[in-house]
Amino acid sequence: MMNAYRSSNEYIFLNELILRTNIEQPIDIWDLTLKISKAAFMPRLDTVCLIEQALILLPNNKLNVLDLGTGSGTIVLRLVYERTSWISIGTDLSLTALTIANYNAYSLGLKELKAVNYIYSSWFRSLYLKRYGLIISNPPYISIKDLHLNKGSLPIEPTISLASSNNGLQSLFNICLSSVFFLTYGGWLLLEHGYNQGSIVRAFILSLSFKGVHSIKDYSNERITIGRLL
Repeated sequence: MMNAYRSSNEYIFLNELILRTNIEQPIDIWDLTLKISKAAFMPRLDTVCLIEQALILLPNNKLNVLDLGTGSGTIVLRLVYERTSWISIGTDLSLTALTIANYNAYSLGLKELKAVNYIYSSWFRSLYLKRYGLIISNPPYISIKDLHLNKGSLPIEPTISLASSNNGLQSLFNICLSSVFFLTYGGWLLLEHGYNQGSIVRAFILSLSFKGVHSIKDYSNERITIGRLL
């Protein structure tokens, strides 16, 4: 299914600017039709790679999953649709984004199955110290000083979902640090990051005693970094 998606539906991403001119538009993620919004980050091919890696790593066994900065719910909804035994929570600091995410969960019938819930939270702040087998996130990783924020489709999207301090690394560092307290033993951390941030993110995760830390290329650049808490 995934290879077919990549070969036949990339026009979704090429038409990004058109889709993003309206508040709500349907978008197909593999065979799921989801609503998107200007209040949430637009899914891109890098995020598809992030989802793929989670599905490759983890089978359809019972698992608690945490999606940080869920936006319109794209990542978590695709995961629980493919892995019916997973129970997932998505967090976001935008109430509008969470409204869209909840709509998407209900429209797919996943809300009734209690497969996914959403929480208004800045990363882990509103969460109890529950342990998760997978923490996954596509956080803001562009520097707040990056001139690209004013180019292409980026000005249309909320800056809070794109940019972070410390040269774009602060949100990534915050997630890595806190994930130690929220992952189960043997749990996985999967992060999307900038094309030139892989070595820094790997080094930081290794400093927290994660094992098997490595980065994955999307098509040409390292965009996904993975580690396991052991």
